[in-house]
Amino acid sequence: KDKRPYHPHITLATRLRPHQFAEYSQALKDYHPQYAFKCSQISLFRLEEHGAGKRWVDVKQVNL
Repeated sequence: KDKRPYHPHITLATRLRPHQFAEYSQALKDYHPQYAFKCSQISLFRLEEHGAGKRWVDVKQVNL
């Protein structure tokens, strides 16, 4: 069993070309998952160049 703390998150359409986004949107149009969980903070990340690679940088946090 993984001992790391779990942080629920949603990744929205990262690294998709416009036509890919349209295809996925169409394929998922009838998908309506029903989940509930408590959320105390929302974070917005941006993918930035970092040396020879890229990394996700936390640019904004909202405490709820």
